Amino acid sequence: MIYIGHVHLFSPVGEQDYTLFPEKIYSVVSLDNLSVERTEILNTVHGIILDARSDEKFIETCEALTLMNQNKSLFLWVISSVQPHEREVFLHLGAHCIYETWREAVFSIKNFFSVLYLPVPPKNKNISINESNRTILLDGTNERSLTQLEFKLFLLLYQNPEEIFSYEQIANYLWEQYKSLEDTKTKYRVANLIHLLRNKLNDSNMQLIKTLRNRGYYFQLPK
Repeated sequence: MIYIGHVHLFSPVGEQDYTLFPEKIYSVVSLDNLSVERTEILNTVHGIILDARSDEKFIETCEALTLMNQNKSLFLWVISSVQPHEREVFLHLGAHCIYETWREAVFSIKNFFSVLYLPVPPKNKNISINESNRTILLDGTNERSLTQLEFKLFLLLYQNPEEIFSYEQIANYLWEQYKSLEDTKTKYRVANLIHLLRNKLNDSNMQLIKTLRNRGYYFQLPK
């Protein structure tokens, strides 16, 4: 699980869509601006989003960054629409990136952690994964080449065996432009991608990727 702290420096609490972060992978905690001074809180998260959209108080944002940058293992992101020279100051004080909108920050952070903090795949003698060329070796002989989306979906399920992922969670994880399952095309895209992945894995009898009706999908490791 990846833990993200959301510090509301000057913006109203409760206006952010935390569901953009897949709940099976991320836990987002809303914090007040006093939390930046509390080491015991900062030590419980992987990174902090400093939200300063509503009232651009440059000095206060700098002070918050200075305090939190004392924890060198903490990732720091700022949401603000400051001028270019002020952005440079934020970066100099330890911010890893500055964004103008909440959605922009979320999608970038998810991309960031998808590279650095994907769970270690469970060891299984029947499945070998080559991430460099997106291939999967089954039973030591049958190599399957996957598309980028198929491979991303496979890793999500494979690295979290027995965990059920809903259509919504999968769509949220795969597509940045995803908004709602009210769009029937989105649900169809998920189901179709599962179908294509099963074909690639020769899993027509659903021994690897299991379906739970009206709930979603999960991966079952071969014995």
